[in-house]
Amino acid sequence: MHKRIAAFILTFLLIVSAAPVSAQTATPPPGPVYIVQAGDTLWSIASQFNVAVTDIQSINNMATTDIYVGDKLVIPGLAGLSGTLITQPVPFGETLRGLSREYRMDQATLEKINHIVSPTQLYAGYGLIILQQANQSAWTSRASLGQGETMLELAVKGNSDPWSVAQINGLIEPSGGSARR
Repeated sequence: MHKRIAAFILTFLLIVSAAPVSAQTATPPPGPVYIVQAGDTLWSIASQFNVAVTDIQSINNMATTDIYVGDKLVIPGLAGLSGTLITQPVPFGETLRGLSREYRMDQATLEKINHIVSPTQLYAGYGLIILQQANQSAWTSRASLGQGETMLELAVKGNSDPWSVAQINGLIEPSGGSARR
């Protein structure tokens, strides 16, 4: 009798231990992603984003400093942000406020990801880092409300929503009320 129970337990344990284990889906680390471009090195990317090479390696679970065009690297130190980081040259005569409107980014966020502490740091040709959200493209031109046009109509023309237009223009709400101070 004891042999049967022992054999049953042994068989049960063998069956349970041989059962397939489902793999856990790895969630990507939090933060915005930079897509490696031709000519990039891990050191140049770290310098561009003002972070340590080891921090980039750590957050991306990299054993070496080898990177390849098209690799997606999470950039540390930008908690609370998500999207894809791209670099655009600053056109002549452009201001930080104008760029924040064009790229639909809060000016404070634009300053944060570019480590801008003074508007004099912004000059023509500067490689400005832009955070692109999924399914969001930059406006190709500036627009203003026409006679009798509503914020909703302007937003629809720009493939956006009135709240984004209000935020980009420093308004509290889409009704065109007072600006934020």
